[in-house]
Amino acid sequence: MGLESILFNPTLRNELFPVVTPLRWQAWENHLNEAGLLEEFADVPVGIRDGFRLGYNEPLVSSYMPPNHSSASNNPDPVRAYIAKEIAAGRYSAGFDPDDLATRFHYRTSPLGVVDKDDKFRIVSDFSFPRNDPLQHSINSKIDVSWFKTDYATFSECYLYVANASPGSQAAVYDVDAAYRRMPIAPEDQAYVCLHFDGSIHLDHNACFGSASSHAMLGRCANSICAIFRFNGVQDVIKWVDDFVFFRYPTNCAIPWIYSYDASLIDSLAAKLGWPWAPKKHSPFASTFTYLGMTWDLDNKKVFFAQKKKDRYLGKIAHWEVGSPVTRKEVESVIGTLNHCSLILVAARTHLPSLYEFARRFNSKSSNPFTTHKVTPKVATDLKWWRSQLSAEFCGMVMRPRPPPLDLLICMDASTSWGVGFWMEGKWIAWRSITGWKSDGRDIGWLEMVAVELALHAVIGAGYKNVHLIFRSDNSGVVGAFKKGSSRNSSQNSILRRIIHLFHDHNLWVTTAWIPTKDNPSDGPSRGIFPPLQHLFSPLPKLPAHLTQFLEAPITLHTSRELH
Repeated sequence: MGLESILFNPTLRNELFPVVTPLRWQAWENHLNEAGLLEEFADVPVGIRDGFRLGYNEPLVSSYMPPNHSSASNNPDPVRAYIAKEIAAGRYSAGFDPDDLATRFHYRTSPLGVVDKDDKFRIVSDFSFPRNDPLQHSINSKIDVSWFKTDYATFSECYLYVANASPGSQAAVYDVDAAYRRMPIAPEDQAYVCLHFDGSIHLDHNACFGSASSHAMLGRCANSICAIFRFNGVQDVIKWVDDFVFFRYPTNCAIPWIYSYDASLIDSLAAKLGWPWAPKKHSPFASTFTYLGMTWDLDNKKVFFAQKKKDRYLGKIAHWEVGSPVTRKEVESVIGTLNHCSLILVAARTHLPSLYEFARRFNSKSSNPFTTHKVTPKVATDLKWWRSQLSAEFCGMVMRPRPPPLDLLICMDASTSWGVGFWMEGKWIAWRSITGWKSDGRDIGWLEMVAVELALHAVIGAGYKNVHLIFRSDNSGVVGAFKKGSSRNSSQNSILRRIIHLFHDHNLWVTTAWIPTKDNPSDGPSRGIFPPLQHLFSPLPKLPAHLTQFLEAPITLHTSRELH
């Protein structure tokens, strides 16, 4: 009969490719229209009603059924249990014989896999299979996720909400029940997302883990419902995938606090829209909440890892000693975990580059995640630091709102021809480099980073603290390293590590900005071209001990005369 003939037959289309979702498209359309948001989110009620398009437009000229991954074949019971649950929910079709189904229309399956996450099996369809096959592309490789405009709250956004929250503020956490599985797939695309197991083909009517566009389908609905919540009186709401945090702030100035809304507003709106919250994962309004795997304290302005999380993360690196073999899979997992931890641990990102370097030892083209390499001394040293942080009673950070930047012109520069220059509001400092500094990985990028550290010592010595400063450099690598929080150059990274500790110790906020060399007043001092001597900066900072073998003490009135 063919797929097109089935899609043009309403009875057959609804029988084979139904649109399955608890979401009520008409209610979404009405609420969006009432809020004046229907034009912005016009695709959402349409997607709920007709199913969301997958974003894949390659025609099926034949059926394709690759074998499942060994993780699924070796764990058949959880796969069977999951398939039975999804059939009962109407999200999977009953099983079809592969040959019989192929006589009706072409279809495509993707290999099933099983992921053990926290002792709970998760069934995943591998839409990125096959890889590196010139004769057959994967589903994900042809999906353009730019079709779906979505956004999710970052750590920084949550940080600012908490840091700026007024006394008495509270937050409640909600989790969407089986979030991806509530997103219906358009009938036109369901033949591309079939699965097979125990000799049967099942048609999948809903988005699932593994598809590049599932995340975006959920994101569009999540963005839309957040806008509806705000229009109906929710003061602030942020979300990450299926986790939502609702904030409320007191309307009065003293205990007992009075709030403009409570959980009934959230629950009633969700019920009208068919949005399914998971009761077991709900945390009611309180001054502390868990989000992104971290505990946030609105009253005390803190974010930290609970003991259970610390124990779990420590367990991942417990056996990482010098010479211990670790797999590529373990390295990727540890890097992901420690990257997450670096969000709230001061200087943490400067203890990650050794792991990135170690990860490059593995052949990226290899499909075997169990290839091993031995832990290097450099990695072991950094992991010792990580263990000390994760073993501390308080593993987190105290949040302080970043004040507006001071209107000060602060610049720094370095040159291979002479040394380092600093300029602040018409005052200058210069440090002459010592012959031989440029070795063992130290280059102009390292010296430019040293210029930032010396500038920081200068402003600290001048009494600046609890302020936000803008440091201007004409080296884009330095500016980029500050934005990322780390550098690939290990020598430069060691300087950055000390800089971050200085930030924390003196409650300083420093933003780096690029300035053209021609506009940089510190360019002259870095090249031995000095402004008038009466404009020397005071007090002159002491040269840090770790730099004494590379730089001379700062130029003074006496030494500048000798140089001339």
